[in-house]
Amino acid sequence: MSGLKEIKMDCPKCNSDMQELKIETLHGKVVIDKCNSCKGLWFDNGEAEQLKGDWMADFADSGDPEVGKTYNTVRDVQCPRCSAPMKKINDPKQKHLEYEA
Repeated sequence: MSGLKEIKMDCPKCNSDMQELKIETLHGKVVIDKCNSCKGLWFDNGEAEQLKGDWMADFADSGDPEVGKTYNTVRDVQCPRCSAPMKKINDPKQKHLEYEA
C-alpha cells in the first residue's frame, strides 16, 4: 500500500474523519476514502476509473442525495492530500454529478 493511503485525512467538505473503504472488483481491490459524516467519497488519481462499470462500486455511494446537494454548495474546497485549491467539475457523461478535481 502506498504511503498516501496510510495518512488519515479529513473530509474536504465537512471536515469530519474519513475512513478507507476497500472495494473488491472483478479486476482487484480498490481502496477509496469515505467520510464518516456526510458520506462523501474521495478518489485518488485513477481510482474512479478503476470502479467505472463495476457493479460493486454502487455499494460505495451510500450517501443521502439531499445531503450531497447541501455540501455541493461548499466553495473553496481544498485537496485533503496537499491543500491545493480544487475546481468544481460536472461529469461530462452524467451532468447531474459534480465533483472537485
